[in-house]
Amino acid sequence: MVGKFKEINDITKSKAEKRVRINAAYQGLNTFAWTSSFVGFIAVSGLFMSKGYIELGTIIALVQVQNGVSQLFNQLGTFINQLQTSLAGFDRISELLDKKEEPKYYPLSEEGCYDNAVLSLYNVNFQYEDDIKVINDLSLSVKKGETVAIVGPSGGGKSTLFKLILGFNYPQSGCVSIMGKPASKYTMEEIRDLAAFVPQDPYLFSGTVQENISFGKTGASTKQIVEAAKQANAHDFIENLEEGYNTLVGERGTFLSGGQKQRIAIARAIIKNAEILLLDEATSALDNESEALVQSALDDLMGEKTSIVIAHRLSTIEKADRILVMDKGAIAEQGTHQELIELGGIYANLYNLQFKEDKIA
Repeated sequence: MVGKFKEINDITKSKAEKRVRINAAYQGLNTFAWTSSFVGFIAVSGLFMSKGYIELGTIIALVQVQNGVSQLFNQLGTFINQLQTSLAGFDRISELLDKKEEPKYYPLSEEGCYDNAVLSLYNVNFQYEDDIKVINDLSLSVKKGETVAIVGPSGGGKSTLFKLILGFNYPQSGCVSIMGKPASKYTMEEIRDLAAFVPQDPYLFSGTVQENISFGKTGASTKQIVEAAKQANAHDFIENLEEGYNTLVGERGTFLSGGQKQRIAIARAIIKNAEILLLDEATSALDNESEALVQSALDDLMGEKTSIVIAHRLSTIEKADRILVMDKGAIAEQGTHQELIELGGIYANLYNLQFKEDKIA
């Protein structure tokens, strides 16, 4: 990774140096040409005026014209450079403008199949533009208060499933129901109000700790924010910050550690108090101490919610009510931890592999 970064950095540096050299040569040539033509023009004009062929006013007018033309060519190189930069920006803007506007309601190709579960998916299919199915005839029903864990190899469709639930992508076929109603009966805003999402790398805005927690609930009081932080095991470290809850976290939370950012994200999910909790590998990038604190906060939070958890470390989801093993966009295995271990399939192999790695470490 470091070698690849250095290679790309060297290429960028080389192209930048080449552009500067060409621009410098162009500017130098223009300056030399302008100076030479101006000196020659003055010399010839002086000779013509001394012989009465031309008057001083005509010379001044011609000098002004010559200066304007020379200035045009002098600025041409700078203009071309700025034009290329603007065209690159225009490509990015065009790409953004070409994106379809998000629909107000969740679009579904089918609406006739749903049940009274908190979340239900039936024969859902989804693929990106490369024509490879990421979600393949997936059916899933999650009951109120149930904790469902999703595991499986990378590229199995786990994170894509969350995007479908939150309305960032939409299934090409199949149906989705939430709280016993077709997803198409909900606006996108309503669907996202029903779910609290804690990703692996939570996004913190460039503001204070208090502001970042309060984004989970508009108009949250200081008391509610502090209570949420306590439940997320974040209150103690926040109090030890230089300005407590008024401490600036920096863009994307750069002034905080991974564990601290994660606990603030959990506090934000707690104060939102949504019906559904979505956790996408929320502890996989943390050290052991941070993981223990974050996992404790998550356990308290999941105890009261309908939770769907994507897990990398299988030890964190052993107590889940149900574990789904996703492979190639479909559910390959499902059951409790003990049932899947006894089955001896994909889950058992993943668990045994992690157990050996942890033992070696």
